Amino acid sequence: MDKKSVVIIGAGIAGLSAGCYAQMNGYQARIFEMHSLPGGLCTSWRRGAYTFDGCIDYLAGSGPDGMFYPIWQELGVIQNNHFLYHDEYCRYTDEKGKTVVFCLDTARLAGELKSHSPEDAAVIDELCGLIDIIKNFILPVAKAQEVMNLFDYVKMMPAMMKDSKLYKIYFKYGKISMAEFAQRFKSELLKRLFLSIWNSEIPLSMFLAVMAWTAKRTAGYPEGGSLKMARDIEKRFLSLGGAIEYKKRVDKIIVRDKKAVGVRLEGSSEEYSDIVICAADAYSAINHMLGGDYITDEIKEWYESMPLFPPYIQVSLGVARDMRNEPRLVCRKLPEPLTIAGKQTANMIIHNYSFDKTLAPEGKTPLVVRFFTEYDYWQKLYLDKARYKEEKAELAKNVIAKLDSFYPGIRDQVEVIDVATPVTYVRYTGTLKGATMSWLPTKANFMKSIAKTLPGLENFYMAGQWLFPGGGIPNALKSARDAVQIICKKDGKKFKTVIS
Repeated sequence: MDKKSVVIIGAGIAGLSAGCYAQMNGYQARIFEMHSLPGGLCTSWRRGAYTFDGCIDYLAGSGPDGMFYPIWQELGVIQNNHFLYHDEYCRYTDEKGKTVVFCLDTARLAGELKSHSPEDAAVIDELCGLIDIIKNFILPVAKAQEVMNLFDYVKMMPAMMKDSKLYKIYFKYGKISMAEFAQRFKSELLKRLFLSIWNSEIPLSMFLAVMAWTAKRTAGYPEGGSLKMARDIEKRFLSLGGAIEYKKRVDKIIVRDKKAVGVRLEGSSEEYSDIVICAADAYSAINHMLGGDYITDEIKEWYESMPLFPPYIQVSLGVARDMRNEPRLVCRKLPEPLTIAGKQTANMIIHNYSFDKTLAPEGKTPLVVRFFTEYDYWQKLYLDKARYKEEKAELAKNVIAKLDSFYPGIRDQVEVIDVATPVTYVRYTGTLKGATMSWLPTKANFMKSIAKTLPGLENFYMAGQWLFPGGGIPNALKSARDAVQIICKKDGKKFKTVIS
């Protein structure tokens, strides 16, 4: 019997993962990718002797106790990567130079925060206690909810009953934003810390989970960077017999008799298949590739009301300085704000990648500075390439000047400059309005998602971070795995996985 064919749109983490699971389950998968590289938004790039990362800060599931660990094993990520861990999450420095260290050891964290604000001891103890509790919270991720039956839920009941307190805590604090929790501190310094290190609208539960994972060392950084990890999954897919075609942009999903039967590539070439999985930006798939013919009221409302995660502009610098004794991540409140995209910006987020020796020559450092910004400004500016280039150069010059006040002499040690705007991310990945983390998670949309299928359209499935607020690599991975489980159930197959 011939294998069913699967066309996958996009070779990001979702597309590569969907391809791997399709191959494991007896399908023949082909991926069409608009760019010349795998990974999509999970990427890094080389400039001279330096590699600049544009994605991963921590990979949930990198350690054996992580809920995604067995799934990453299936894709070969665990076997082919060395993960790096840190003792602190970040530092916050205010405009007067006062610094708070957000340690990952909760006893040290409590001591650090209380040293700045003894009067906030009760709130600090609550925070640290919550992080310790969430360390033991593991959501079931192995089986897609869409294929679960009553027996599956019955089997889950003992574990859910045992962890009922954890579930209650997680969902309770999912209804409290970072901003709301920050207001409980009496100290203005600690308030600013919580309002600066993450978006203030994000549910506290999501922050607690990341702090718990990183503290437990189940969320680390893959040595070599994001693109290296994406290439590892690409190798896994190819080793399973899959095929990838790069520089092939899909502009239409072919539908006949309300069934997806293939895709049309830019240039009018048509590629047919039994199944189509879109692992690209869901907005483009629904509104452009399918012409809006299968959009539902729910999806329409989602796209009209759901806030996007703010895009950012990234200034990457190759610095001829050993910065291993400097902190890995610092959020600085600037004494004098910078003007970016016509608006004043007071916070500068500095990523120091000297902890990964593979990203630069010995004694040198890749330094990445990020600012949240607005897509529309840069998109309009991009129409005038000369002005666009000038504004990027001016921003880089101003960033270097600021850095020189924090790290004296660094101005003369900058060897490489690279600036990526939200338009850059759209050009290379097609992501909606340059948003790298899909929708902004809020307490209003906490734990919500879009369905992986569209009513009235057979043989079509969606995967990727755009199905969930907060996006992220683990969600992209799970959605792809879930989609193949749904396909297997429809075809009467038992879903199976293979660890290499």
